[in-house]
Amino acid sequence: MTMSEFARSGEGLPQLDFFTIPSDDVMATQTFYSCLGFQFAEERHGKGPLHFSTPIRTAPQAVTEIYPRRTMTLGFIVPSLDETIIKFQQAGVTFEDKSTNIERIITSVDPDGRKVILREEETEKE
Repeated sequence: MTMSEFARSGEGLPQLDFFTIPSDDVMATQTFYSCLGFQFAEERHGKGPLHFSTPIRTAPQAVTEIYPRRTMTLGFIVPSLDETIIKFQQAGVTFEDKSTNIERIITSVDPDGRKVILREEETEKE
C-alpha cells in the first residue's frame, strides 16, 4: 500500500489529539494564529504558565512529516484566504502569495520563525 493509499484509508492511523507550539512571545503568536480563524481561550494547568488553546479540525488526508533537522513548518487549510489576507493586513503580518493556476496558497512566518503554509478549503462547485 502506498503512503497516499494508506492515508486515504485512515486504517490503523492514530488521531491527532493536540500539539504544542512553543513561543517566545505567546501574545504575538496567539494574534498570528487568530488571523487564521482559531479562537483561543486562556488556560492554566495547576501552577503552570498561562497559555492559550483552541480546538482544531484535521483535514481528511492530514499527514505528519519527519524531515532532517530543520525548523517546524505548519500547514493549514482555511475557509477563506481572502479573509485571512485581510486579517493579516490588519495585524501587520507579512505573507507571500504562492498561488498557482491549480490552487490558492499563501505562505507566512509566525512570530517565532516557523513557516506557515495556508491553502484555501475546497468548496463544492455547482
